[in-house]
Amino acid sequence: MESTFELKSFKLEAAGADVKYNVTEVDDDGVETEQEFHTKIARPVHPDLLALFERDLTAVVADIFDNTEITASLALGHVRVFPDGIAFAGKNDNVGIAITGHYDTKFGKVRFKIPRVKYLTSDADACVKLTKFAGEIVNEVHAYLFENKSAKLETFGEE
Repeated sequence: MESTFELKSFKLEAAGADVKYNVTEVDDDGVETEQEFHTKIARPVHPDLLALFERDLTAVVADIFDNTEITASLALGHVRVFPDGIAFAGKNDNVGIAITGHYDTKFGKVRFKIPRVKYLTSDADACVKLTKFAGEIVNEVHAYLFENKSAKLETFGEE
């Protein structure tokens, strides 16, 4: 039996993640079965997965906002933009990613939602970065879901 994994959405949460995905299985007779899953996982995400949001997706958001302040603060490690969710939408050449997150201001957090950015149809810097991110996020989320790749939490006081 052959199966494929398709990530639909992923959102970082305080104690884990909220994930929507499809699994399609094809049996030996060629019969295809598709199942949709929506799960909340109360297990800390692995630093590799977290870095995709903190480093790579934040750089994409800076390019989309065309904001040199965000880009400079990212380089200095003083980031105030925090993307925390993605959703894949579209098919073939129209596939894209919607991005959610928040921006820390002196008045508090301001939520943002960037509508679907079609990343396979442009050579723009943001689209190139988003294409790379899309491939990596699918692999990391798959490892998080099915291979238990998560942050290792040490017991207090132990090394």
